[in-house]
Amino acid sequence: MNSRNLDPAVSPLRVFGAMLRHYRVHAGMSQEQLGARVRCSGDLIGKIENGQRAPGEQLTRACDELAELKTGGALGELRALLKNYLKERAFPGWFQDWPGNEAHAKILRWFELVAVPGLLQTEDYARAMLRTQVLATDDETDEKVAARMDRQVILTRDNPPMLWVLLDEGVLRRPVGGREVMAGQLRHLVESAASRTSRPDRRSPTRTPRPAGRSSRPPTTSPRSRCCGIRSAQMLCRGQPRRSCLRR
Repeated sequence: MNSRNLDPAVSPLRVFGAMLRHYRVHAGMSQEQLGARVRCSGDLIGKIENGQRAPGEQLTRACDELAELKTGGALGELRALLKNYLKERAFPGWFQDWPGNEAHAKILRWFELVAVPGLLQTEDYARAMLRTQVLATDDETDEKVAARMDRQVILTRDNPPMLWVLLDEGVLRRPVGGREVMAGQLRHLVESAASRTSRPDRRSPTRTPRPAGRSSRPPTTSPRSRCCGIRSAQMLCRGQPRRSCLRR
């Protein structure tokens, strides 16, 4: 893609890319030369200028601090203006409406088979999970971790929602990120369980007695809610009951 032919009005990322290209060209630097100065590849610089990659905070700061570009801090200011847009990009398309609904919830009920819910994850646990995504850069992982941590603000605000969480025992036993990361995550769950607003619950299906004649099928409402990695949440939003099954 030729960055000279891009219309900056198409997307906020292309606005940033056009600005970066403006400063780079006026400094007489190639994409490879700029990349070498800010410790990234020329290919990444090209993708940012083309609006194909979001600018990371560290890279933006490095560009502003590069005397030859003479940005006067403009790139950092522009990135700050794009903060909400970049935060939305950190979520997959099917999930982007959920944080807003979550923020208006009075009651949140969660069921997890695979991992600790995002609202209860520590930063290290979230990072260990998100950095496994294929082709994810460190900056992209940082953006996604920050967006996930921002969601947790609803639990510490005035009048937070009541959060009920049901975790399969495997979630607590499955190692993520190593011993220290898991130890920190388990301590965080214990602290959350002691709070007024969340009630993590641990169940072991292998140890739960089943009355004679009852089906061995777990008590779920649909095959979809039994799928690995699916969480079922019932939410009361603005007084209206709402039920949603969302992939983590």
